[in-house]
Amino acid sequence: MRNLFFVLTTVLFASQASAQVARVFLSGTGNDLNDCSVQSTPCRSLQGAHDQVSPSGEVIILTSGGFGTATITKSITIDAPNGVVAFNGRTINVNIAASDVVVLRGISMNGTIFADPVGVAFTTAGTLIIENSVISGFGKGIAMTGAAGHLAIVNSDIRNNANYGLQVNVGAGSDALVTVEHSRFEKNGTQGISVQGNAVAVIRDSTSTNQTGGIGVDGNAGDGPLVVIERTILAQNGTGIEATAVGQSTAVAQVSATTLIDNGAAVSNTVGSFVQSWVNNRVGGTNPFTGTLVEQ
Repeated sequence: MRNLFFVLTTVLFASQASAQVARVFLSGTGNDLNDCSVQSTPCRSLQGAHDQVSPSGEVIILTSGGFGTATITKSITIDAPNGVVAFNGRTINVNIAASDVVVLRGISMNGTIFADPVGVAFTTAGTLIIENSVISGFGKGIAMTGAAGHLAIVNSDIRNNANYGLQVNVGAGSDALVTVEHSRFEKNGTQGISVQGNAVAVIRDSTSTNQTGGIGVDGNAGDGPLVVIERTILAQNGTGIEATAVGQSTAVAQVSATTLIDNGAAVSNTVGSFVQSWVNNRVGGTNPFTGTLVEQ
C-alpha cells in the first residue's frame, strides 16, 4: 500500500512539474484549461499563461484581444508582435525577486473604464522592461516603489493618465535605477515623469509635453535623486523641469542637448535642488539653469 502511495505521489508531482514549459501561447479564442504549449491549444488569460510558463519562459500572444490583468511573480517575457493588440484595462502587478527579469512587449493598456490607480505597479527589486507599449487612462501609468529595482521604458507611449505618466517613489538609501529611451509622455495630469527619493534616472531621446510639469526631480527627507536628461523635448508644460529638495535632501537634474520650448517656465527649483546644463541645450527665453557643467 505504501509503495502504491509512493508511485501515485511521484506521478502526481511529475505531472505538475511538467505542466510548466518554456513557451506558451495566448489567444482571444484560447482556454486556460489547455496545456497552451502549442499554437493550436493556447491559453485565454494573461494570468493563466503566466501560471503555465516556466521561470524565464516566454508568453507569445497570437491574436488581438483583451487578456485581463496579472500578478507577475517570476522572470517572464510577454510578447505581442506588431499587428496584435494585446489589451488590458486593469493593473498589472510586478512582484519579483532581485534576480528576476520581466519584459512586457507590445502591451496596450487603457484604464478608463475601471479607473484603477496604476497601470503597471512595480513594487519590488529585480528588472522590469517595458517595450513598444501604450499605457493610458489610469491614475498613474507606471508606478515604481521597489527601492532596489531597475526599470527600463523603451519606445512606449504613456499618456492621458490622471496624475503621473511615470512616478518613481523610493525612500532614503535606495539604489533604484530608471532608464527611459525613445518614449513619449503626453497629457498626463500632474507630471510626465516624476523621480522621487534616492533614485538615479537617465531620460534620453524622449518627449514630455502638455502637462503641469514635464519632468519632476524631488528629494525626500534624507536623500535625493539624480536625473540625467539627454536629447529630450519638453514643450507646452506648465514647467519643463521642476526640482524640489525637502529637508536635507539634494535633488539634481543634469541636462544635455535638450529642447525646452513653449513651457510656462523652462525650469523651476527650490533651495537645495539644482538643474545643471551642459551648455548645449535649446531654451526659449533667458538662461534658467542653476549652473553649468564642463565636458572632460
